[in-house]
Amino acid sequence: MGGGAGMGGTGGGSSCAAGWQGNVMCDTCTGQTQSDLKACVAVLDCYVLNSCGPASCSQNDDKCGANKLQKGTAAYPIAKQVYDCMCK
Repeated sequence: MGGGAGMGGTGGGSSCAAGWQGNVMCDTCTGQTQSDLKACVAVLDCYVLNSCGPASCSQNDDKCGANKLQKGTAAYPIAKQVYDCMCK
């Protein structure tokens, strides 16, 4: 566990978030039941695919932002929580 990016913002790619789905300690996303909150899957997958994270690519017009993914904003706090847990 651990490795690259620190708590804060600019650190390495989101390879630290790879394998988030089903992670017993960190995955608070896949159990979501509301459709707007379930979009955290798309957000987290985007982070992993693009080697980025909440601090580097989740602003509205960023590659994993709400305007690009078209999933609304409700899922971003959950995605950040999972990302932070995986990448601490």
